[in-house]
Amino acid sequence: MNDKIRMIFSNLGSSYANQLGFRDSWVFLGAKDLKSKSPFEQFLKNNPETNKYEGWPELLELEGCVPRK
Repeated sequence: MNDKIRMIFSNLGSSYANQLGFRDSWVFLGAKDLKSKSPFEQFLKNNPETNKYEGWPELLELEGCVPRK
């Protein structure tokens, strides 16, 4: 992910786009013109010492109701 893509995700409300690295687990739902950070985001840093799935971090799940506006 290059800096331009990271900026796009940040503008959509991501709190973690600038921290993402190789094989990190990340789930994100954002929206154009969001005035604050998205409440629909989870992030788990890749750590070879604690990874659960043969070099990959644990899976993330995200649930919730997404407003139309």
